Amino acid sequence: MNKYTCLAAVAALLIACVTFAGCTGTDTVKTTTPSTAPTEVATAAATEVPTAAPSAAPTATGKDTPALSLTKDDNGSENTVSKGEIVKITLAENPTTGYTWQLDTTGFEVVSDEYVPPNTALVGAGGEHVWELKAVNTGTYKLNGIYKRSWEQQTADDTTWSATVIVK
Repeated sequence: MNKYTCLAAVAALLIACVTFAGCTGTDTVKTTTPSTAPTEVATAAATEVPTAAPSAAPTATGKDTPALSLTKDDNGSENTVSKGEIVKITLAENPTTGYTWQLDTTGFEVVSDEYVPPNTALVGAGGEHVWELKAVNTGTYKLNGIYKRSWEQQTADDTTWSATVIVK
């Protein structure tokens, strides 16, 4: 074999490898958020919470219907539930950009905490972060969330979300 035939064979092999390589997995991405997230949230002018693509995701537990469902539209709201009831929070999230919700769930037991990817083949599209929280103690609690990259310092420009929940 001459030198040019060997080079052509190697080049053809490399082209074939690149052509037929690819990702074929369909794994679901799950993230968790510790329940001991920072409790201080900037009180500067709130930025708009990202809008998620519509999703028909069932409740994560499948057994308890939430007594209260909160979304971006409930930012700043005051709500009441009974002790033992489930509060479901659904917020748009796009972890492919590094941005995730850090939610302070003090006063609640985290029943489920998962990222639900969008129902699209569009690379980099955002989905929803869904928490189901059980009201375990009576009292008034403020659920505070901040949407930021975990490695960056908190700033006044960060998107925040909060809701007051009175547990009776």
